[in-house]
Amino acid sequence: MDFIKTAIKRPVTVFVMISVVLILGIVSISKMKMAMLPDVDLPVAIVMTEYKGAGPEEVESLVTDKIEGAVSNVENIDTVSSTSSDGQSLVVVNLNYGADLDKAVSSMRDKISMIEGTLPEDVETPTIMKIDLNAEAVANIVVSSESMSNDALKTFAEDVVKDRLERQSGVSSVEITGGNEKEIRIEVDPERLEGLGLSMTAIGQILASENTNMPGGVVDYGENTITISSQLKMKSIEDIKGTPVKLNNGTVLQLQDFANITETNKKVSSISRFNGESCINIAVTKASDANTVTTVREVIKDVNKLSKANPNVEIKVISESGTEIEDSVKSVIKNIIIGAVLSIIVLFVF
Repeated sequence: MDFIKTAIKRPVTVFVMISVVLILGIVSISKMKMAMLPDVDLPVAIVMTEYKGAGPEEVESLVTDKIEGAVSNVENIDTVSSTSSDGQSLVVVNLNYGADLDKAVSSMRDKISMIEGTLPEDVETPTIMKIDLNAEAVANIVVSSESMSNDALKTFAEDVVKDRLERQSGVSSVEITGGNEKEIRIEVDPERLEGLGLSMTAIGQILASENTNMPGGVVDYGENTITISSQLKMKSIEDIKGTPVKLNNGTVLQLQDFANITETNKKVSSISRFNGESCINIAVTKASDANTVTTVREVIKDVNKLSKANPNVEIKVISESGTEIEDSVKSVIKNIIIGAVLSIIVLFVF
């Protein structure tokens, strides 16, 4: 009762206190981190290993069994399951609830590094991933054009759109699907290659050595210091055709003298269509500590700027999770206000 009497006698003080609470609430809501799902670390880790060209049985015996044996020695392991398929090994490690996931992943990485020497030479380095509920794309963007080819459109998406989006502080990764990619195809007749005393391995080594930039150190020239490097990086198909190949008898030929070198499209592994038309799809994933709503807003701003700067290309955000989150937050704020007003009315009536 004393509190009520004090509140009635000092209405200005009570009004100021309530105003301060409301202002703090409004500021907190504006600064609040918003995401579709809570930031939860599931006690699950996945070890994925690529072994191209190998069948399921070879993958299981040469890769999966060894990785399973290595990670099974980590503390707080609940269960270990695995799947071996063509060219890929997948080991799923379930930890006990309450276990330190970061510590377990670090320990798994150490255990796997100890057995990497026993894996086949063609095996890719095992990748350890944690399950992230917020790893899904926060925005999907479609890039299409009636005046550009699929090759040029994909180059535009990679060099312009992707590069622009990756600069945003809240963006973790930008993935592109669809379109065509160029590749240089080198076809050699095995009999002719054998007649020249060469092998495909030797050709591969020559191309690797000719397609690299090597530092050559520095040279002091008076008061100046000059940095020396070998600019051998191939930039066009003509550079590949002119690659010198030395035979055992000392003769030097160009690669195009005995090989058919063409520029063609890579085998299509993904197709993207929007409203029945071919397009490039871009999926934007936010960083784990970023605000989804803020990230989506910045992505939309960049898309609008790119659309204005490139009128011959249609760049459109077809789906994003920021609006849904904003609507949910607005609904919560609306319900809070309605609840407060109804409480005041009920108290006033009684």
